[in-house]
Amino acid sequence: MNLIKNFSFLFVILFSSLAYTYSPSKGQITATFGPCLVQPYWPYPPGDLAPWSGGVSLIVNGDLNAQGSLEIGLANYHKLYLINLDDGPISEKTEVLHITMGYRHWLANFISVSASLYTDYPHGEVQLQHAQSNPTASTETSAHRNVNYGIDLSAQAELTRWSTSSLILDARYSRALTKKANEFADNYNMMIGLKYIIQDTTKVSQNRQEAL
Repeated sequence: MNLIKNFSFLFVILFSSLAYTYSPSKGQITATFGPCLVQPYWPYPPGDLAPWSGGVSLIVNGDLNAQGSLEIGLANYHKLYLINLDDGPISEKTEVLHITMGYRHWLANFISVSASLYTDYPHGEVQLQHAQSNPTASTETSAHRNVNYGIDLSAQAELTRWSTSSLILDARYSRALTKKANEFADNYNMMIGLKYIIQDTTKVSQNRQEAL
């Protein structure tokens, strides 16, 4: 609940700087890079089974028009997988490469939402974080798989803006589609990133007009 309140507070702040917001237009390309915080969804006690972890994220958008953009995302972070068993929960952690492809819709110049399909590639060592009984092959989490799939839902807002860059807050929920029975592999993700215009269609149009 406190996390939701914090997000709401940050979104309200944006109304004071609408004049400096990003304006999507056909052919414009932007890239956003920054650190991210990830927390697994775990509805049962104890709550300390679902700690926050850190990582880095890159989002690239190509504007189709003033209302929508194609989006490709790439993130790397440690992800926690939990299974709730009769003997108690088992949690395992591993590093994952999180790749998304989807569509972003602009509600206004300073705020947008997106839906994407994601592919997770677990890599590195799988670390046992918690177990009240001896884990077996049948109790292994999806951390041991080569690939996992799911859906990302994102809300993004512009905090402040400069001439060719801006500061972005991206909050998203990742819903796992290939998780095992009784497994919790969904997670919350919050990113603060620097967004930079790689291809500015306004300048391209101006250059063409000057050439004529």
